[in-house]
Amino acid sequence: MLSVHLFGALRVLNEGRLLDSFPTQRSRELFAYLAANPNMAHSRLALASLLWPDKTEAKARASLNTELWRIRQVLGDADSHLELTRDTIALNIPAGGVDIHRFHELIQTNSPDSIKQAVVLAAGDFFEGCYADWCLIERERLADKYRSALYALLRYHEARSELTEAMAAAKQLAGFDPLHEESHRAIMRLYAAMGDRSAALTQYERCCELLRRELNVPPMPETEALYRKIFEQAGGETVRSMVRPEKAFVGRGDILEEVSGFWERARAGKTSAILLTGESGIGKTRAAGHWLSLRQSQAVILRGRCSELNRQSAFYPALEMLQQGMDEFGLSPLDALPLAFAADLQKFFPGLQEHLRLARNESSLPPALARARLARAFDAGLRAFAEPDRPLILFFDDLQWADTETFDLIAGFMQDADAPAIFILATYRHDPLDRIESNRRDDWFRNLGFDSLRLGPLSKDDTARMIRELGKLNDVPSRFAERIYAETEGSPLFIVETLRGLFDAGHLSVNADGVWAIPLDRQQEGAVRLPLPASLREVIRVRVVRLAEDHKRALETGAILGSRFDADALRVMSGLKAEILDDALRELMRLGLVGETASGYEISHVRIRDYLLDGMNEDDRSDLHRRAANFLNESPNPPLEQIAYHFQQCGQTDLALAALEQAGEAAMKISAYKSAAEHFESALQLMKEDEDGSARLGILLKLYRCLWGTSHDLNRLEIILEEARAIAEATGDEKKLAEVYYHSGVNRISRGEWAQARDWLEKSLRHAAKRLPEIEMKARLEMTNILQFMRIEPEAREHGWLALALARSLGDIRAEERARWDLAEFDMNAVNQSQLGLEIAERAFETGTFELIVDLGSSIVGALLRAGNPGAALAQAERFLAFGREQGIGVFVKTIQRAQARVLLEIGQYETALILLKEALTASRLTNYRYGEMRALACLGMCYAGLGDEEEALGQLTRAEELAEGINSKMDVNLIRVDIIAVLIGLAKPQALSRAESLALQVLSDRDDGLFQGSVIFSMKHLARVHFARGNFDESLRYAGEAVRAMERPANRDIALDPRVYFTHYLILERMGDEKAARALRWARDTLCFRARTLPPRLRRDYLRRVPSNRDICRSR
Repeated sequence: MLSVHLFGALRVLNEGRLLDSFPTQRSRELFAYLAANPNMAHSRLALASLLWPDKTEAKARASLNTELWRIRQVLGDADSHLELTRDTIALNIPAGGVDIHRFHELIQTNSPDSIKQAVVLAAGDFFEGCYADWCLIERERLADKYRSALYALLRYHEARSELTEAMAAAKQLAGFDPLHEESHRAIMRLYAAMGDRSAALTQYERCCELLRRELNVPPMPETEALYRKIFEQAGGETVRSMVRPEKAFVGRGDILEEVSGFWERARAGKTSAILLTGESGIGKTRAAGHWLSLRQSQAVILRGRCSELNRQSAFYPALEMLQQGMDEFGLSPLDALPLAFAADLQKFFPGLQEHLRLARNESSLPPALARARLARAFDAGLRAFAEPDRPLILFFDDLQWADTETFDLIAGFMQDADAPAIFILATYRHDPLDRIESNRRDDWFRNLGFDSLRLGPLSKDDTARMIRELGKLNDVPSRFAERIYAETEGSPLFIVETLRGLFDAGHLSVNADGVWAIPLDRQQEGAVRLPLPASLREVIRVRVVRLAEDHKRALETGAILGSRFDADALRVMSGLKAEILDDALRELMRLGLVGETASGYEISHVRIRDYLLDGMNEDDRSDLHRRAANFLNESPNPPLEQIAYHFQQCGQTDLALAALEQAGEAAMKISAYKSAAEHFESALQLMKEDEDGSARLGILLKLYRCLWGTSHDLNRLEIILEEARAIAEATGDEKKLAEVYYHSGVNRISRGEWAQARDWLEKSLRHAAKRLPEIEMKARLEMTNILQFMRIEPEAREHGWLALALARSLGDIRAEERARWDLAEFDMNAVNQSQLGLEIAERAFETGTFELIVDLGSSIVGALLRAGNPGAALAQAERFLAFGREQGIGVFVKTIQRAQARVLLEIGQYETALILLKEALTASRLTNYRYGEMRALACLGMCYAGLGDEEEALGQLTRAEELAEGINSKMDVNLIRVDIIAVLIGLAKPQALSRAESLALQVLSDRDDGLFQGSVIFSMKHLARVHFARGNFDESLRYAGEAVRAMERPANRDIALDPRVYFTHYLILERMGDEKAARALRWARDTLCFRARTLPPRLRRDYLRRVPSNRDICRSR
């Protein structure tokens, strides 16, 4: 029996055997026409005209005969079904033998089962590949029949609440005719009836996109009404994406175990820090979040997220952490903060002023100290939320975008060994395009003590498990999981976005219980026939392309604002009506492109934001940046760094420059000097080469002031000053020249280049003298100091007196007291200078001139010690330390601890001094403070000497001497040499004594200098000891006598009467049998007792017993 299939490609079967294809298109058309119209005679002339309308009758009939012969060759024995006459042709075949006629028969029965059979039979368009008029007419007629059949099935099953069967019919309708809205409404209606409002709303979006793309028309009112009805039935609630990664966490067991190990170290009292690294989308934040969720009961967890747009906003993640702490625990944990810390935090959280005590009114601190205290304020504020049984965990997300202040804050956490242990967990993504910066930052983390753990892709099994948990499936078709894994290579973000894309396209669905339905190709044993994009970017592209225009506009506007944004900003910038924007946000959240936060919304991943920004039209992007800048500019506390960024992106350079300069000035006001410096540097880079020189000079000087004291790169500062000098000299502005030359001098002082510093300061004075009193005063103060150290006394004294006069005329208390102190070096002995120091300290505390305390604190402690008053020196050091800790000035605290250590050395508290000095040495090296390092090494040397380790003592002192020579400080070189001589004499070896003699004679070469007589006096004392050890008693007595006379001489302003000098004199006199020995011993004991009485009883006993020279004095008779 012959059977013909005209749905789809033409196929002919004879007795169940498929015949060969007809060889030509005309032969296929002729047979298809005869089969579509069987059992009737067709005129040969009509057929020829139908198939070859452009040929003459004779040629058309000839072509007909040729194609008829070809048909008969293919039919073979079945050609008997052809009935041929001279004028007609017919194909005689039962109507049921042709599928389209069988289709008609089944439809006409009006039976649901028959209609289902008809629908299955109609697998494809009528006679695919033919576009003749007769064929197109027949195809459309059959399409109408097919459409009607599907509608009949849809109505039948929907009326009986057979939703699955109805959905199958509806989806077939939508696939057959995508632009017919009724099929989309049916699918929406059925999804809603199944309880899957999310899928219903997705179908609406798909319908809108199709109509927009293909016809550029909106949906019909009926479709809009149905959408509104479904949405309102949801109560206006947000319908979330069916793919919710927060609901499934798989793999990462080894990583989490390692993190837990480091956490246990923190719980045991050792601050620990872990860096989770890996490529974007690999699941760093998800892994960290999962681990943190398991520690809620064990720790206080504060979270801060760094942001690309806020990478120049000072302390941005720390501010989030503090806000979270205040929201969760209230303000009471901050009650115990020092007043100064409270004042600093009030700059960021004005509401604290009503709760916390107001800090005292204070003068400004130098940038380095103010910034250091601000960091300590954040440190203390965050630590305040820790509880006795719940240590603090700080989580920094996307740390690669942290601001410089945050990095320094983290360094402070890691270096503060005295504070309670905390645990720092951070995610970090390296920049693949900047290997140098990545390596530098790796070294930084490593040196601080961070441990790094790298996350890789998920395994094949973990990928399948992730799909199973997301879809609430008992099992996942293996081919489906394998295909997903193969395409995504186990990248969690790629997996999630791929699955969301399959939902968007309707390839995946979900039932009323939330279980996913994964379509399978039955003919391939479970192999999945799903279109999977080749890259994550392509996944995102496909998902974004499907969005309605308004929804895409909202998403792009959010991308311009950053990863996070609020609805108000979105509404103003996008220009969308409130109700439209609300719909857009709900749909974007449902699709998983946007998530909701406590303060607004955020794009679900940075890779999505990156795609949106890259793909936007340049004009649209520029317009949105302009809108963003203007919107943010109108906010109560405008984020100036963001405003500058948006103005820069839309090409409004002048406005960007103004915003950057304002941002820098605002950062300076809150002591965030490194952030301020970044703003000023950005402004300089944005300026054109022909920009106004005076404006550029102003920014250069602000940049210098920010970096001075906070940056330890003195070469960088010099480069800034070089450009500033060139501009100032070109403009000839006297004030700017004086200021630039002054800063040039100060910078050279820090470099230890005193001669060059003197030159620059003299140039500054030539421009400032009698015209710019403030700059002149500061320059003369610096000149006084460096000329003192260079031992040019008359000129130093002159500058000191002129600086004092200027300070008094300007009413500058700090400068006045500094000048008085410097002049005291010339006019007062050690005792009187120490009394002046106490007066200055009292006045500074009374008037709140805290900068003065910072300037002179360690000098006052040193003066008290030289004056023979160790008790007062120790008490004053404690007072300064309390002040430094209260104010949070860590650098000042370290400086005073070094001075305190020197006092402890003098009174025999070597162990305590050793601890302080090691900390001071570490701090000085970390901050590249060479003078501080030199003094710490010198004190360490004498500490080891007191503990009996002469070899270590000489090593430390030698390094200190080299540093002192490097910075050209003659005073310190001599002081250190005096200490080296003392250690060498203690060795009592000929070679050591020779070296001691040589060093002492070098120091004595400065004996005619009126300043710094202490080193000369002690060198003579040591020479006396050298000759005494050699048996040269006459020479020994000569030096000892000279030392005593120099010490007692009124011209000695450097040290007070010292028992060690008297005791050396006594030893020699006693050895020579001179009766004057008794008087020398009495003076040694009297001066020793005077010093001892200044100390508390416990320290007094140690002072007399542990210090070797003091012990010898006490034992002598």
